[in-house]
Amino acid sequence: MTRAVPSALSGYAHGRDNNFNLVRFVAATSVILFHSYALTGNHKDEPLYRLTGGAADSGYVAVMLFFVVSGFLVAKSFVRQPSVPAFVAARVLRIYPGLALAAVVTVIIAGACSTVPWRSFLKDPQTWEYLAVTVSGWDVRDRLPGAFASNPFPNVVNGSLWTLPIELKLYAGCLLAGVCTLLRRPALYNLAFLAGIGLFAWHPDWFPIRPEIGVVREFGLAFALGAFAWVNRDRLVLSPWLALAAATLIVFNPWGMGRRPFFVPLVAYLAMTFALHPRFRIAAFNRVGDYSYGLYVYAFPIQQMLVQARPGADPFALFIVAFAATAILAVLSWHLVERPMLDLKSRFARSSVVGPDVQPAGALRPEGNQSTWTRGGKT
Repeated sequence: MTRAVPSALSGYAHGRDNNFNLVRFVAATSVILFHSYALTGNHKDEPLYRLTGGAADSGYVAVMLFFVVSGFLVAKSFVRQPSVPAFVAARVLRIYPGLALAAVVTVIIAGACSTVPWRSFLKDPQTWEYLAVTVSGWDVRDRLPGAFASNPFPNVVNGSLWTLPIELKLYAGCLLAGVCTLLRRPALYNLAFLAGIGLFAWHPDWFPIRPEIGVVREFGLAFALGAFAWVNRDRLVLSPWLALAAATLIVFNPWGMGRRPFFVPLVAYLAMTFALHPRFRIAAFNRVGDYSYGLYVYAFPIQQMLVQARPGADPFALFIVAFAATAILAVLSWHLVERPMLDLKSRFARSSVVGPDVQPAGALRPEGNQSTWTRGGKT
């Protein structure tokens, strides 16, 4: 009896028979779980935070998964359909319809919860600035007039949206790499990858992705590693045993690993193996819609509304109620808005081959600025 030899990633990287949809769903759900603790002022009680002694939390790991998956699928998408108009159209159709609807939903929820009367709320320039800036996708605003001012995590109306501008800029970087043919030339991509890490360490201010924030640097690396996995798919081996070792290191954090850069490759390898290796495949999940985007763009204002209505709520109870309410919105959003928009991608394709759907990255907040920012939310 011969021992099974681990296979190269390229053997599993084609088609849609994978767990990417499940990985994104679990990641989005994990963001809701973390925010249920963070928005009630209990972020140190979050299960993964306690398990790892504060080295990581479910929100931080979830958003890392989002960026890894996005990097892999965006690079794959461009290589399969190397057309700038098709690439841009696919990204716009994936991001903006859901984002625009999330901005409107956030305004409605915040207005209903505001201490400011509706007429004054709608006339306030801050409300219209919030809509205009948020829908642009290039920046976000946190506040709306009189909304959630007395919550444990005050004033912030949808803290889950801050990563979308980062995501869009990384898309632009991936497009540039594709146009320069780096995504088809492993040696050149790997050289550029290493040079980029060195340049980033030397002059982080040259990169327009808020490099002063530690988690943003890590998320940028996660996206680049996802693209690295696609470009080097013929050389990378997927092994369930190596994935188990990576998960063990993530959870138990030996030698005080904390959140140093080598934490990111562990998450990236774990994500790729679980998403693609047939031993982990759960094909039935792909028969449901891709509700993960809706879960993370709608959940935050719903959670803030519930916290305001029920001060001192138990975090896990908040998670259950918020997840159920958000899931309804996510299902409606997917079937009525997101999927119809994605069906328009074929109009921009040069051939019948169209790249895979790409899920935007997660919804976590950085450290710094006017409040204390945690790995999974501004708290």
